[in-house]
Amino acid sequence: MEFQKDPILVVGDDKMAFSIAVCLSQAGHVITLYTSNKADAFRVIETHLADLNTKPAGILDRNDFEIVDALNGASGFRMVIVITAEDAAVKSAKLKKAVKLGK
Repeated sequence: MEFQKDPILVVGDDKMAFSIAVCLSQAGHVITLYTSNKADAFRVIETHLADLNTKPAGILDRNDFEIVDALNGASGFRMVIVITAEDAAVKSAKLKKAVKLGK
């Protein structure tokens, strides 16, 4: 029995967010990673993949994994995962935006 894997939005600017996005992608989910620092995300993800020896470093399946720094009307995500530092104002702002995207 194969399960349907709905699109997931991962929001975050640090190594934990990037690694969670990779792991969800490896589980077969379609991932959009929203971060304000795409360069760091690419670097961390390449290192993560190389460490796992699952794919050659530097290669991501662009059909199932996208890194963006703007969400320009994106919606319809069945799940939104927001990873932030322990800063209430940052959490609140990112969660408000995420709620809109999950509809």
